[in-house]
Amino acid sequence: MKQIGYVLSGCDQSRISFVVMEDSKVYVNNYYFINHPSSLSGEFNPVLLRVYKITPYNPEMTIGSFGPIAGKKGEKAYYGKKLEYLVAWAEVLGYISWDGKWRRLECSPNTWDLVYEPTYEELEGFFIKLSSKSLSDRADFSIAIGRHRGLNIPFHLDLNAIAKGHIFVAGMSVDYAEPLIYMVNGIIHIEKIGEFVDRFFADDSEGSIPVEGVYIPSFNPETYEVGWRPVAEVIRHRYAGVLVRIFTETGRSITVTPGHSVFVLRDGEVSTIPASEIRVGDYLVAPSEIPMGSRPVTEIDILEVLGNSSDNRSIYLHNVPESVYERFDEDNLWFKGDRGLRLRWRRKKILPIRYARLLMFEEKTSIKIAARRGIEIPAIIKVDEEFARLMGYYVAKGNTRANKGRSYNVVFNLGLNDLDIIEDIRRIISRLTVSTKVSVIKNSSSYRIIIYDKVLTLLFRNLAPGNAR
Repeated sequence: MKQIGYVLSGCDQSRISFVVMEDSKVYVNNYYFINHPSSLSGEFNPVLLRVYKITPYNPEMTIGSFGPIAGKKGEKAYYGKKLEYLVAWAEVLGYISWDGKWRRLECSPNTWDLVYEPTYEELEGFFIKLSSKSLSDRADFSIAIGRHRGLNIPFHLDLNAIAKGHIFVAGMSVDYAEPLIYMVNGIIHIEKIGEFVDRFFADDSEGSIPVEGVYIPSFNPETYEVGWRPVAEVIRHRYAGVLVRIFTETGRSITVTPGHSVFVLRDGEVSTIPASEIRVGDYLVAPSEIPMGSRPVTEIDILEVLGNSSDNRSIYLHNVPESVYERFDEDNLWFKGDRGLRLRWRRKKILPIRYARLLMFEEKTSIKIAARRGIEIPAIIKVDEEFARLMGYYVAKGNTRANKGRSYNVVFNLGLNDLDIIEDIRRIISRLTVSTKVSVIKNSSSYRIIIYDKVLTLLFRNLAPGNAR
């Protein structure tokens, strides 16, 4: 393990900056280590860092110093590059504690703490230990979505980290903004329950609508087990009364109506009581893990994914089979106000994405999807090793940027030594859609790949919400 820098002052437990030693090289998106601030003398407990920015500094070239004045006259400063140094900024990802658990850093590093560059073998060993099921108390629902850059080990997402933010309730009268975990066709989604329910209503009406093919994690008070149970119907009703917000010591919360039932543990028994009767000191039932999906995911239905998006206007289905229009006419499935447009849509073989939920799966296989003036993408994407690797790149190095109604981009930030990844990303994207515009921009310390497409932007944003900017 090589020493490559020293921690600067002003850091905290989530982000640090460090000065890079002379003759050392640091790259954006590479991993580095510091020793845990609480480690005993002679003990090394590595804390994982990831660099996201590198900036050169020169005190002679700051505003107000003599360097800019000399530069204005076409002269060089007296010391020039001799005073220049590099500062790297890094996010603190966490460490494996003495009891085998993955933890966030609890305290700030000390000024002058050393920063280390691990060897390939040291970094690989750290990630193998992190991904190992031997870590104690691991009850994760891990989904392998790619591989770490340069390392032959899988990169996982843990859905239980999301599930642990939920509290089990009985009934459906919860606030519009409460998050909902549900599964459709083996794919797990997360969104506001209000947005989920709204998609089943063509207007502002209230009432209940039958639902098929949707499953949610459900608690069985008799067996104390969690399983995927089918949703029978969705109910929407307006409520003008007081809402009850329940907080727990672990940071979870939920907002419900006062009469809404909540699972609690009292006198050694699990029972339901109205939210208005919850008192300080009560124990609420919450999941420690969620079960695996019913089958492995082999394909992604983009129509299902983007049907969840609140920004899917101007997205249309293309190459719609004639049989779909005939079925819509026969079963009277047209939404109110759309009858005057159906002939034009039929002529162009298109439909707005709001009709996607009415399609049968076999009807989707020939359909493509595109934003207005965008590139057409197949509605069904096969999940193979290449697509999983692309998602891994995105989770590790990407984000999305959306200026609603104007521009939609997927952005990957890569280091100067990531040329193989750049080519891999371009190749996989071209396989999905040949004509999508992709730019590669190089600066002094990194590369940036920008993909210009609304459908792909919303797809990535919905598949990995935490990376949205």
